[in-house]
Amino acid sequence: MAIYTPLNEQKKEIRLLSLNSGSGSDPIYCSLCIVSLHDRPKYEALSYVWGPPEPSHLIRLDGQPFRVTSNLYAALKRLRLPHSRRTLWVDA
Repeated sequence: MAIYTPLNEQKKEIRLLSLNSGSGSDPIYCSLCIVSLHDRPKYEALSYVWGPPEPSHLIRLDGQPFRVTSNLYAALKRLRLPHSRRTLWVDA
């Protein structure tokens, strides 16, 4: 199963990451969704420095194991909320 499906440029589509709630050492669970900027979706932007390029931490993305860099993993752990989801646009 492909993680990324094509975006529709005419609809000005982007991918958003829905970060599930959690805290401390809880595993990170998230999902990707495609939305049109024409619909004015609500999200927060996350821009981070890659750091070492090797994906070294495991998260669950759409129910599947997915490896991410140390910096992204740390940012997601820090940004997740204890009782609600958070919607992010992640600039890699």
